[in-house]
This record gives sequence, structure tokens and C-alpha cells, in this order.
Amino acid sequence: MKSSVADALKQARMGQPVQFKNLTVFPLFEEANTPFTYLTMRSALEKGWVEITELNEGGSVPVLKVINRSDALVLLLDGEELRGAKQNRIVNTSILLPAQSETAIPVSCTERGRWHYNSRQFSESGYMMSSMSRNSKNARMYCRMMAMKDEPAEASESHRAYDAGQGEVWSEISALHGKLRTSSHSDAMSDAYEQRSGDINAYVAAFPLQPGQNGMVALLNGKPISADMLSQPDAYADIHEKLIRSLAVELIGSTQADSTVLSPEDMSVEAYKFLHTLHEGHEAAFQPVGLGEDLRYDIAQAGGAALTYQDALVHLNIYSKEKMAL
Repeated sequence: MKSSVADALKQARMGQPVQFKNLTVFPLFEEANTPFTYLTMRSALEKGWVEITELNEGGSVPVLKVINRSDALVLLLDGEELRGAKQNRIVNTSILLPAQSETAIPVSCTERGRWHYNSRQFSESGYMMSSMSRNSKNARMYCRMMAMKDEPAEASESHRAYDAGQGEVWSEISALHGKLRTSSHSDAMSDAYEQRSGDINAYVAAFPLQPGQNGMVALLNGKPISADMLSQPDAYADIHEKLIRSLAVELIGSTQADSTVLSPEDMSVEAYKFLHTLHEGHEAAFQPVGLGEDLRYDIAQAGGAALTYQDALVHLNIYSKEKMAL
């Protein structure tokens, strides 16, 4: 395992767990000393420093164009949703945009029934792909990336390695609407979140951001489902509620919504093991879209992705491959 990832995991500290219904979250804290800083997509868009549009006037479903007009690095996080232009999209992989740059980024459609402009530029929707769908997407993408690892490809086609499986993404969004008993004239993922916002916001309120927090390990019914960690607490603060929403949307209407499966002590052991599970897996390195190095991990029941830059961790995601009964 690369030292940048190993050191970040070694330095990470789990805080006291917070539980609401059958979701348990362990906040993560790390004293990172990265030699650089970056903005999140939310901050960059709010400042007007970043412009996200269709690739060209005609548009291309799997690719968008991002112009960073600032002197700052900008982080787009895996699974974040963009709203507008010809149809809503999610970012397929975490990307660190260079300063003063124009970048074609790989995305997936999250609004199958629309292909016409409702705005010229994208804005942030405030949502992420639902947690289990994000896990499945990342597992599919790992297989795709490994299959293409030795294939020569033009830089303009780098998005092909980050194909998340558009058909599967649409199927997962349809299944989400079915489970939540929501509807959307354009099959938009965001409509499911908005129509069940009251239920989702109860989870958001139950898991407030902790001072200095820069990550979390999440467990459903006592089983680890995902972990995310950013090197900057202020950057993590911008995506904390998105992560909680992506978990909560899986749990609304769950038949096990009030179950308590393990004691806090046992869940702490499970969370720690999950956070350090990547040490057991195979590590593969890729040239990412944008800056840094893209590291992917695979073991029997879990996988992971780490974006590093200048020998320091930027973003780490660990995901369970298990299909959990809810």
C-alpha cells in the first residue's frame, strides 16, 4: 500500500458512534499536513470560479466540460450530482482539477427522461448517488478499469475507463423510486430525494458535523457499508450532509428501521476492521482525470479508491460489496 494512504489510515482516529434507527456513524478525525489546499465543487461554484457545462452544444451523455478559472485546486467528489443543462449527472470518480484549467470529466446520467436544456450551466443539486448504488458503481468501475489497464488510449478518451455502466445507473434509480414510492416525469434521481426530504432530514439532524471531522464510517444494521475521508476538514464539511442523505435514502421504509444488531463496542470493532481492510487487498495505480494518482483496491467483500496528490491523500472511499437486506 502506498505510504500516502497507509499513513492517513494510521493517523485516522474514530470518534464516538452516533446511532439513529439502524444507521450508525463513526466520525473520523485526522491531523493531516498536506502540502496543498483545495476547494470543493460547492465552494468553487458558489464563488463563481468554476463553470460546468455540456461538452459542446450537442452534448455528450458520459462527458462534461469543467473550466476552472481560479488559481485554486478544485475537488469534484465521486458520486456528487450536478443539476441542469440537458440532463442531471453524477461525477463518476473523484477528480482534482488543476488551477486555470479546462477538463473533460466522466459522468453518468441521473435523469433519463430529459435531453434538452433547462440551463446553460450546471449547479450543485445538494445530493449524491445513494450509498449502495455508489458502492455498486465503484465495484463495476474497478472491473472496467482493470480490464482497460493495459489498453492504449488517447487522453481525450480517458473517460472510457471510468464508465459506471449507464444502464445499471438508470436501473438503480428506477429501483430507488419504486422502494420510496416516489415518481418523476423525467426519472430524475433528485426527485426521489426531494419528495422524501422530511424523512431524510431526520437523519441529517441526527448526525451533525463534529468539530474537526474529516470523514466517517457508516454501518447499517451493525454491518459496515462505506467509509469516506478527506484530507481537509473544511472540505469534508461541504459534503457531510450529502453523505448522510445518500445513506438515509436507502433506509426510508426499511423493515429493520429500528433494529439494533450489535453493541456499540462490537460495532466499533467492525468499523475499525472495515477502515483498515484495504491493507489486505490488491492495489492498482492509474493516471486519473485531473491531477494526482488514482489508487484502486479489491478484496473479497470490499473495495476502495484513493485519490492522492504530491504524496498525500486527498480522498479515500471504502465500500462494501455485500448486498444488505433492508
